[in-house]
Amino acid sequence: MLWHQKVPTTGLLNNNKNLTYPFLPHAFSLHELAPKRGKGITVVLLDYPVVERKINNDKNDSQKLRPKVTRDTCIKSHSLHSMETIKSLACYADVHVVSIFDQNFKSWPSLLITGLKQSLVMNADIVNLSVKLTDYLDPLSDNAKLIQLYLNIIPYTIAASGNSESIHNALPVEAYPARFDAVTFDVGSFGYDHVSNTYPVSNFSQYEKSIGPKFLAPGEFIVSSGLIENQPENNFNLLMSGTSMAAPIMSGFVALMLAEFQSDFSREELLTACYYSTVRMHATTDWQQKSLLGVLDMRLVLFSLHCMCAIKRTFKNGIYLKNFSFKQLLSLVQEQLLSMINLYSKHFLSGISFKESFGDYYNASQNKVFKLPDYFNDLD
Repeated sequence: MLWHQKVPTTGLLNNNKNLTYPFLPHAFSLHELAPKRGKGITVVLLDYPVVERKINNDKNDSQKLRPKVTRDTCIKSHSLHSMETIKSLACYADVHVVSIFDQNFKSWPSLLITGLKQSLVMNADIVNLSVKLTDYLDPLSDNAKLIQLYLNIIPYTIAASGNSESIHNALPVEAYPARFDAVTFDVGSFGYDHVSNTYPVSNFSQYEKSIGPKFLAPGEFIVSSGLIENQPENNFNLLMSGTSMAAPIMSGFVALMLAEFQSDFSREELLTACYYSTVRMHATTDWQQKSLLGVLDMRLVLFSLHCMCAIKRTFKNGIYLKNFSFKQLLSLVQEQLLSMINLYSKHFLSGISFKESFGDYYNASQNKVFKLPDYFNDLD
């Protein structure tokens, strides 16, 4: 079962011509909706130090390969997975890794501060934090204030909510740095149960009531590669789980969105489009309590923003902004997309370009004349 067949989160490819989707945006792949594929966007991963394999020339030593930790050669499997995930979505984005761990694979607030400073020097549009510092941090400490300061300067930050099994009689908490208010996308994990055909929230995915994470993304048994202890011979494949597997999915999407729309909409408008384009996969307790919003419907976000661009072109000089907020217009567009248009075959839209108006899409899919609601008439 491919993720994009059931989950609205991804949808990179849509090669199955017989695959049906309930809504118009889901008839497209992400790359059709975001053809720039992250071009011009800089993503910085604050992650583990990198690891290389150093060849041992001692003929008497049977262990020819020994690990050597470095900061600037090769990439440890964790960092490599994050980079590959982001590049699989936004293949033209510039992705860089900055280590915020010491040689014992430990991280501290001071190392995070150094990494955030370097991200600013690199003019990062997005910083991916697939790391957990701690469950508890004094928000009034100097380090916490500095971290919050730099997070506020960086345009978009994506952070993993943390991995921890439930502790008996202990209230669940979201880990730092994801818990910082300035983090724009804090991400937890969900998986897939093939027996029940459901998508339960991962047991290890940390959360805190009314705090976060805002979003959930696939984070269980994700195919990756690397070297670990007791690695089977001739096999570099790994199945990795964790909220750090989920966070890069969000970073890749944000890179796609920014490349297409950052010149058309403000940061606040783009965040609004994301925050109001989510769905809960189930009406179960875990989906209700372990995230604030649910899973991001990425294709709905992109399609909605294309429609908003069409509306802005239709009503020149931004007149529509004087009568409706961005959120109100977004709600109207999505009501059309999710309720009125049920497109089950992509061929209806053959030859249609997003440069045309939203009404042309409606015409092509429904063979009807699309009219904006009456309250738009006075705006022309």
